[in-house]
Amino acid sequence: MKKILKHGTDTDAVRTLSEGGRMRSSKIVPVVAIIAIIAAAAALSGCGEPAPVVAYSKFEKAIKDGDLETAWSLLSSRRQEDMTHEEFLKVFGLPSMQEAMKNMPPADIVECEVEGDRAVITAEGTGINEGKTSKTSLVLEKGEWKLESSPGP
Repeated sequence: MKKILKHGTDTDAVRTLSEGGRMRSSKIVPVVAIIAIIAAAAALSGCGEPAPVVAYSKFEKAIKDGDLETAWSLLSSRRQEDMTHEEFLKVFGLPSMQEAMKNMPPADIVECEVEGDRAVITAEGTGINEGKTSKTSLVLEKGEWKLESSPGP
C-alpha cells in the first residue's frame, strides 16, 4: 500500500553527493556535493512527522552542526559503498562546505511518499533555488530510515 503525505514546512535544499558512483577527488564540487543528500532536509523534526522526514531532518541538522559521524550513520549501506567514510569526512568537513550549508536557502517539503520499505521526499526550492523541485529517496534498513539517493528531478 502506498501512502502519500503532504507537507509545507521549510527545509534546506540539497543537490548531489557524488556524480554516478564513487566520489573521486577530481569530482568533488563543494556546493554540488553538499546539496546532494539534503534537498529538503531541514524538515520538520518532531511529533507526528513521517519517519522518513524525521530521518532526512536529522541528516540535515547533523551536516549543519558539523556532526559528520551522525550524518554518515544516516546514509544507506548502498550510499556508504558509493563514497567511503574518509571521502565523506573530507568533502563534508571542508570549511567551504560547512559555510555553504549554513547559508543554504530554505526549501519546502511538499510530499513524502511511503511504499513499504521505500520513501521519496519531494521538496520545492526557495531563494536562489526558486522553482526547482528535488526528490530524495530513502530506504528502511534494520528498522531505520536511511538516505539512499541524492535529490534530483
